[in-house]
Amino acid sequence: MAAQRNVTGHPAIQRWINARLEAGHGEDAVKGWARCVNAMSVRLMVEPADLPVDAVRQHFAGRTAAPTTIRNYTKALQGWLAYCANGLGERRRTGLPMNMDDPDLLAWAVFLDADGMSQNTVNGYTRCANRVVKHSGKPARELTASDVTQFFTDAQARSRAQGKKGVTRSYRAALMTAVRSFAKWKGMEDPTKGMKSRGSDSVRHVPIHREDLKTLLFRAEQEAESENDQTAAMARTMRAMLLLMSGAGLRISETLRVSPHHLRHEGMEWSLRLVDSKGRQDLPDVWQPVPEAVAYYLRANFEPYETIAPYADWNGNKASLAFCGWTLKHGVVTSAHKLRAFYATDLYRRRQDIVWVQTMMRHKKIETTRGYIHHVTSVEHRTTMNDLMNDLITPRHDQNIIPLRRPAAEPLRPAAEA
Repeated sequence: MAAQRNVTGHPAIQRWINARLEAGHGEDAVKGWARCVNAMSVRLMVEPADLPVDAVRQHFAGRTAAPTTIRNYTKALQGWLAYCANGLGERRRTGLPMNMDDPDLLAWAVFLDADGMSQNTVNGYTRCANRVVKHSGKPARELTASDVTQFFTDAQARSRAQGKKGVTRSYRAALMTAVRSFAKWKGMEDPTKGMKSRGSDSVRHVPIHREDLKTLLFRAEQEAESENDQTAAMARTMRAMLLLMSGAGLRISETLRVSPHHLRHEGMEWSLRLVDSKGRQDLPDVWQPVPEAVAYYLRANFEPYETIAPYADWNGNKASLAFCGWTLKHGVVTSAHKLRAFYATDLYRRRQDIVWVQTMMRHKKIETTRGYIHHVTSVEHRTTMNDLMNDLITPRHDQNIIPLRRPAAEPLRPAAEA
C-alpha cells in the first residue's frame, strides 16, 4: 500500500497516470513510470514539476544501478517533462514552441508523449505543425490542403530570396509528416493527401575516407590509455561507436544501447541484438551481423551488462554532438552518416547487390540505400536495374528464349565473304 500511495499521492502525477491509462497503456507500465518520477522527486527534494533534465544522473549519483533501470528512469523522466509542457515554464525546458497556444496542438503533444513517443520527436512534430498553423492564421482543426500548399509556396519564396536553393526535401517531409499525424489523431481529413512529400532522389551521403577512419581509431586507442578516467571512458565509447557504425552499419542511436551480453556466436559468425531499433518498437529485435574484431573489442573493454554510452541521459542527438565534437578535436570533420556510408560502400563493392545492401542497412526504401552508395553506382545501378527488369520479363521455363537485353547474334560470315 505504501508504494501505491507514493504513486498516486501527488495530484500532478495522478493526472499523468490517468492520461496514460486513457491512451491505452498498461497499468503496470504506467505506474512503473510514475514510481520512477516520484522516487526522483523524493530523493532530490523537489516538486515533480521542478525536476531538472538531469534528474536521473543526480538520482543515481554515487549509486550503482542496472542499465535497464537507468534506461527506464530516463524514459520516465522524458515522458514526465513532455507531459508538463502544458505549463509555459515547462514548455521552455522541454523544447516545445513558446508561441504554441492552440489547444488541439497542446492536447496532441500530451497524447504523443503518453503514447510512448520520445521527447525529441514530440518537440519536432509540434514545432512543424505549429509553423503551418501560425502561417495559416486558423485553428489547427481547420487546416486544409490549400493552407499547407500556401505555406510551402511562401517558404520557398523566402528561401530563394535569401539566396538559398529552396525548401529542402527533408524539411518538407518533416512538416508533412507532422501535419498528417495531427490530422490522423484529430480524425480530420488529411490536408497533405495527394501531395508529394519528397522527390524520388535520395539524400546523398559521402563515406568517410579510410585514412581518416584509421586516424580516429588510433587516437581513440591512445586516449583509452589516459590516466584521466573520464577521458579514457569517452575514448572507449568513441572507438566502439566508430567500429559499430563503420563495421556493422549501426545508427548512432542504436550504438548507445549496445552491450556485450547482446552478442551471439553461431558457427563462424558473430551477431548483435539491436534493442529498440529504429522503426521496430513493436517488432522483435533485430540480429545484425558484426565483424569478429568488433565483437572481441566489446567483450574486452566493457562489462557484460554495461552499455557503451557513458551517460544515462544520452540520446541520439547528444551522442551525435559529442561524437562530431570529438572527431573535430582530432582534425577530422565527419558524421555518423558518413560512417554508415562507409559500411554500405564496402558491402556493395563486395557483392554489387543493392538489394542485399538495403537489407543489411535495414532501409525501408531502396532510394535511401542508393543515397549511401551513389558514388559507386552511377553506372552500375542502371545496368543492374536493366538486367533485373529484363530477367523478370524473360520466361524462365523456356531456355531457348534469348534474354531481351541481349539481341540475337548474327551468324559468322566466311572469311571470303568478309
